[in-house]
Amino acid sequence: MLKHTFAALAASALTMAPAQAQMRMSADTADDVDCIIALSTIDDGGATDDIETAAIYFFGKLNGRNPELDLEAAIRARFAALTDENASFEAIALECSAEVVEQGQYLESVGQALSE
Repeated sequence: MLKHTFAALAASALTMAPAQAQMRMSADTADDVDCIIALSTIDDGGATDDIETAAIYFFGKLNGRNPELDLEAAIRARFAALTDENASFEAIALECSAEVVEQGQYLESVGQALSE
């Protein structure tokens, strides 16, 4: 089911009409929404599970910060803003991936420390 959801997000991100209204959100929320958008546009070369895991990480951050967030509206607003800014989805995805790797390494170190 998640694969279908992520595929739908990826497809819609590439064809989304610009949002007419701006949506207010914190910089941290905007960054995490940007990560979900950028990750959904990656040509994964078979690494779909890794990309979905990364997207879930950012969704978890968003949900933890603001469980009432209208994710669809946030994605539409940020996609429009990123498009207006001619943002590089590839550069955003690389930055987001680095955060996921860093947090994964931290989690591994905690696990190692607990097993000693």
